[in-house]
Amino acid sequence: MLKVISMGTRWLSLILLVLSGCRGQNEGLLDDLSALKKEFIAEVLQGSIEECPFDLSYHFRTVFYSKQLVSLFGEFHSYTHLPHGWTKYEGRTFYKNNGRFEPLLLSHLIATKENWEFIRKYCETLLKSDPCTYFSGEEPLRTTLALEDLNTFTLDDQALIFVFQPYTVAGGTDGPPIVRIPWEELRGVISASHPLCAILNETIHSKCFIASWDENSLERSLKEYDRFQEQLKN
Repeated sequence: MLKVISMGTRWLSLILLVLSGCRGQNEGLLDDLSALKKEFIAEVLQGSIEECPFDLSYHFRTVFYSKQLVSLFGEFHSYTHLPHGWTKYEGRTFYKNNGRFEPLLLSHLIATKENWEFIRKYCETLLKSDPCTYFSGEEPLRTTLALEDLNTFTLDDQALIFVFQPYTVAGGTDGPPIVRIPWEELRGVISASHPLCAILNETIHSKCFIASWDENSLERSLKEYDRFQEQLKN
């Protein structure tokens, strides 16, 4: 059974707009998805009854949406062999620069080794305090977080959110393992000259955004937006 890619209709037009506006920068993303689909079909054609039903699904949703800043989170799952399938997470963030959306790269946002070490140590410390990770317990499976583990991120109005791939920092969990770093903690760490800083400050001040990483953030941002609209009417 091949599942159709599912996306909330509320965000469908947004995602198409963003991806079409950034098509030149994101050919690699589209090529990767095409390659994964071709590989899945090839595996199915070589599969057996005992391994069926085969499954491939890709869920793409908005974590943060405003007119100048959009952050997306994707989850790709494939099952073609016993005993289980595999899952991969990805984050895609775009900011508007000179009238067009551009992808946000961490290498441009965090410029120095010292700042990268701050990020790495911050995430490592929080992971060690979580009893569900490989870093906890009397005999932890891992003691040091690698910079290579910090390759997937998204963001909202309150924090930079690092998402860790399955089985890199924790075993099977309900949802992806994450570490949220509040923007206040990142003052002096992210490059102040990067356009994101001005865009983020302006967007948060305007209250014209939707944050939806979880139910709490969605409810909070909707209340802020409604309150702002009431102020405009008065």
